[in-house]
Amino acid sequence: MANQDVILEGYSIEELDEFVMCPRCGCCEIGYESCWQCFGAGGFDIYAETPLEAEPGEWEHCEECLGVGTYPVCGGGCWRDSQGLHHRGDIRR
Repeated sequence: MANQDVILEGYSIEELDEFVMCPRCGCCEIGYESCWQCFGAGGFDIYAETPLEAEPGEWEHCEECLGVGTYPVCGGGCWRDSQGLHHRGDIRR
């Protein structure tokens, strides 16, 4: 995830599917980054990790991304100054 990307929390997948622009800032497009825990798989093959304790094909959903495999992010690099004004770009005054 790039430094300016902000993970969008508090929105369901269904809600985010309705947005093209970020609901947090309103000016940037929504992007998606792979989950750091499951590397985008959405979960873990328990049998591959513990074959003596699990059945073949047994799957556990990732607790970080809730089985989705990605995080929605605002990737536009926008920010708010000390007075709450919205800006885009990397130059901070």
